[in-house]
Amino acid sequence: TIEGNRQNLLEKTGTKNTAALINFVVRNRIID
Repeated sequence: TIEGNRQNLLEKTGTKNTAALINFVVRNRIID
């Protein structure tokens, strides 16, 4: 599920929530 994938990403990146995950992605330029 999307929720499951998001949770896995949060764990992999060490982020605590979606906002932190987005910040991580932007900082690391994973997506444009």
